Amino acid sequence: MTFKEVKKSLIHAMKKSDHPKTIAQYSQKLGYDEGKDYGQFVQYIAELQRKGVLLIDDEGVISFPPKKQTLEGTFLLQKKGYGFVQLEDKSKVYIAAALTGGAMNEDKVTVELIKKGTDDKNPEGKVVSIQERAMMRLVGEFQAFNETLQKKSGDIG
Repeated sequence: MTFKEVKKSLIHAMKKSDHPKTIAQYSQKLGYDEGKDYGQFVQYIAELQRKGVLLIDDEGVISFPPKKQTLEGTFLLQKKGYGFVQLEDKSKVYIAAALTGGAMNEDKVTVELIKKGTDDKNPEGKVVSIQERAMMRLVGEFQAFNETLQKKSGDIG
């Protein structure tokens, strides 16, 4: 039994299953329920959990991690550096200044939701990609950051 074999057979079994199962149930189903095989199976499961391929709850039930929700919209930059992404339905997702991903005003972007909204607060997200730039030309003077600012900001200027 190799790590790749266990990973492949476990993921296949999880996708075919109509409800989540425990480690013990999957080990039985896949034939890894004998002494040494079971111990190795549990080690491989732990490795898959560390890599983020699956989750294990307190009862030992194995499941896939939730899929990250992404949305597309228009980035609206505010004076203080944070912004909002306006979606097609006119709702907005708040983007903190540190999570704009280099987006500029009116760029078409893809955002990943990181916090659900409430009745009085917009959902929060981060820009994961810029689909289309609103401005193709930018005029200004470039000033390179010193080494300290480059390390702090991750930018060169």
